[in-house]
Amino acid sequence: MEDKLSQQSKLEFENLVDEASHTLRTTFVSRHKKFDEFFLELLENTEKSLNDMFVRTYGKLYMQNSGVFQDLFTELKRYYTGGNVNLEEMLNDFWARLLERMFQLLNSQYHFTDDYLECISKYTDQLKPFGDVPRKLKAQVTRAFIAARTFVQGLMVGREVANRVSKVTQHAV
Repeated sequence: MEDKLSQQSKLEFENLVDEASHTLRTTFVSRHKKFDEFFLELLENTEKSLNDMFVRTYGKLYMQNSGVFQDLFTELKRYYTGGNVNLEEMLNDFWARLLERMFQLLNSQYHFTDDYLECISKYTDQLKPFGDVPRKLKAQVTRAFIAARTFVQGLMVGREVANRVSKVTQHAV
């Protein structure tokens, strides 16, 4: 009789824990999915809008150099999805590459070696060819992407914790 009662209470307890954790797990899964879809759509729309604006404004000149921006958005997506990307370094590289391209386009009558262009990039902070825009944009992008990545990873961890709790209680009881 005691064994039956023990088994029955254990089963009821496991069912209660499973029900409670199931709601929690599905909440984490659905919130993760919604936020992930929203953020990636936002990123894609931003890339498309920027691309459309630059195509209208600069036409073929932009299209020939659009890889710089495509690489930027590829790396931003990779960072957000958990890739091993140093956000600050990646943004610095973007501005350096953009400066090199712009310098070549504005001085197309000359041919510059890679060493010369690299030297120009090294002095970006002193030259400030884009004004204060890189610093401000870097701060905003870094803050937004760190928060988004942390939030989405937190939702995944929450789901995993709820999964483990439901499994631990079933085995531990």
